[in-house]
This record gives sequence, C-alpha cells and structure tokens, in this order.
Amino acid sequence: DQCFEPVKEKDAVRAATLAKISKTQIHIAYEIFKLSSKDRIISTLKKEASSPSPSSIPQQVQEEIQEIEKKYRLMVKKRLNHFYSEDIGACETKDAKKKKLADIFDNTIK
Repeated sequence: DQCFEPVKEKDAVRAATLAKISKTQIHIAYEIFKLSSKDRIISTLKKEASSPSPSSIPQQVQEEIQEIEKKYRLMVKKRLNHFYSEDIGACETKDAKKKKLADIFDNTIK
C-alpha cells in the first residue's frame, strides 16, 4: 500500500526547486496533505459504518482506522528519523532511540 509512502528525495528536490522552497518544506507540506487525506478516509469509514461513536464502530473498521493511522505515523517518523539521525543515533539502546523518535514525533504533531 503506497498511500502513505514518503516523498522520494529526488521528487522533493525537484518540487523544492520549482516552488523555490526547501525540500524539508516540501516534505512537511506533503505530510500535511496526507494528514488531510487520512482524516477524510477515516471520516468516510466511520460514515460507512453508520456510527458516530467510536465504541459502536465494528471491530474490522476500527482495525482499518488503526492501520491507516499507523501508516501515517510511520511515514512521518521516517522523515524525522532521517532529519534527526544524529540525535537519535546518539542514543545507546534501541529502546532509547525509539523513545527519542517518539518524543520528536509528539513534539512535531503538537
């Protein structure tokens, strides 16, 4: 599923050149666009399930929503992992690296 794949580096450079902004700004704009797409997809799934409250949404739909949210989160974390590779790489354990990336992600989303 390529719906939440990050922008390829060569595409980001080309778009940044055309738009006269940085490739980081291209990545962020793409993530914002995908966030909007994610929200529309989830809203559609909830409407199709005919249930406004999360507690009465069928399990299959809840799992699909969780999978969509996970794919978006991983897309953003890939960029953050690349951008903050020195900070994350300075952590000694894999758990510490995961925690650092999670903290960066939380601060980015806020």
